[in-house]
Amino acid sequence: MGKVQPFTQRFPGLAPPAREHLTASAVSDALATVPPEFVCLAAVSRPADLVTEVGWLTQAWDPPEYLSAVLRSLEDRFGARLLQIGPSAEIRLLVSRPPRTHDAALAVAAELWAFSDTAWVTHSSRNQVDSVAGIAALIIDQPIWGFWWD
Repeated sequence: MGKVQPFTQRFPGLAPPAREHLTASAVSDALATVPPEFVCLAAVSRPADLVTEVGWLTQAWDPPEYLSAVLRSLEDRFGARLLQIGPSAEIRLLVSRPPRTHDAALAVAAELWAFSDTAWVTHSSRNQVDSVAGIAALIIDQPIWGFWWD
């Protein structure tokens, strides 16, 4: 129960959309911390649909359409665009409207916990956080969110 505090095991619902955008320089600074990778081009109308188009699977998200649906919702509400996938069961999102307050971050973190209970949400390091409060502390004003599944 302690990992989901201040919530219970019952999912509290979707967090409300964030409205305030990060500055272009904050996003640029965050992108500067991401190492160069290969580019994948696919004929999709939204970045969230790439995982479905290429058939990217994890054991947690099979079929990939489910993952695309979650990513579309994060895209709509937080400006979260798929930035990287792989090399194994991991993804990174570039988020233009992350939560700006602790209370807003807790609501989003509960949702991210349900999405992947092993998240890493710092710019350049892979630090596993194992609670809703831990995720909330790391996503305030942060433009890069990362997740992986075992």
